[in-house]
Amino acid sequence: MMGDHHFYIPMKIYVIITVIVAALAFGAYSYRSSYDIPSKNEMVKEAEGIMKKVDEAKDVAIEKGAAMIPGTYKVSEGELVPGKKNLLYFFASWCPTCRAADANIKANLVRVPSGLVIHQIDYDTATDLKKKYGVTYQHTFVQVDEKGEMITKWSGGDLAAIVAKLK
Repeated sequence: MMGDHHFYIPMKIYVIITVIVAALAFGAYSYRSSYDIPSKNEMVKEAEGIMKKVDEAKDVAIEKGAAMIPGTYKVSEGELVPGKKNLLYFFASWCPTCRAADANIKANLVRVPSGLVIHQIDYDTATDLKKKYGVTYQHTFVQVDEKGEMITKWSGGDLAAIVAKLK
């Protein structure tokens, strides 16, 4: 059989080559997965989890009478914090302007002035508060005194604008 050319690999060499290829493939996989970057959604969820823990710790501190430094931004039903400036923020999750302001405040929490409590009020469910303060659309801010009497009201703004409008 002159025309038949068979290539023969001894079993030992075949096993060695298979082990080397498998090791290289595993090494490449391990290298890649050790440098995986979390997705944007994963990072956002992690940041939200951290912010929730910060808010919970601040709420516990408030309940125990601790001073709030810096100020506070929290979801609320309008329960005022005595001795602090209270600002009601009528927020709707479906409102892009509200979401932008919410993100700006959360990104700048350390810049919320000491002694200021920003209450995020659910625009869709706070019917009584909307009526009391004449709020007719979301993204409205209402500064109130300790008795809940309106001091000033405006619509829109990021944290810098909010702070500038406080009385």
